Parts: sequence; C-alpha cells; structure tokens
Amino acid sequence: MQDKPARLAVGGPHAFANVTIGQAQFGKFRLILWDETGRNPQVLTEQTNVDNIPDFVDLGTPRTVTRKIMQWEGFIAAFGSGSGQLYSVIIEVMQNGQVVPDGLIAERGILEGGSMAFFGAVRLLAV
Repeated sequence: MQDKPARLAVGGPHAFANVTIGQAQFGKFRLILWDETGRNPQVLTEQTNVDNIPDFVDLGTPRTVTRKIMQWEGFIAAFGSGSGQLYSVIIEVMQNGQVVPDGLIAERGILEGGSMAFFGAVRLLAV
C-alpha cells in the first residue's frame, strides 16, 4: 500500500478514480473498496481499457470513503508479440477534476514476456 493516504477535501464533492493503462497495451483491471480494517470488499468496477466504458469511477463522498482502502489489480498484455515493450499504469484519485494530494500513483516499465499483473492500494482520508 502507498505510504501516504490520498487526501480528500472533507467538504468537497464526490471523489473519483481514473485508471489509465498506456503505451498501447491491452489492460484489464478491477477497483475494490475495502473498509478501514481491510475487510468487507466492494468491487467498484471490473473492465478493460479497450471498451466503451469510461475508466473514471465514482468512489463516493469524502465522508463515506474516509479511512477506506482503494485497491486496484489487473493484467497488461502487449497487442503485438515480443517482450521489451513499454507499459504504464496510472491511478489518479480526483475531486473537482483535479488530482488530490498524494492521489497520483504511477507505475512504468518494460513489459517482459509480453504480459504482467499489477496491483496496489491507497488509503483515502478526508481532511
């Protein structure tokens, strides 16, 4: 899990998560919201980056998600064959169309073997 929580404005509007899987790779991902103890998972979405569904997910109001844990997990595969292609996974926690403090999580690298799994988590905190 990320060291610092993504900080939401307590009186602000709904928080959103935006998932971007880049570098021309296929990606499938799932977003899960856990309670503050890491129990009671709620799957928010499960989708790909090549469908017509926006990769922008409503997390809820800051008061309803504070201290909860947002987890992401997924799979990236190259459209073409061969390893050594670049990939990127970017998770943005947002309010009012802006990334919140400590709400940008990015992973980039070389896709070895043509595919890989990715995962991570961040605590949400209304301040």
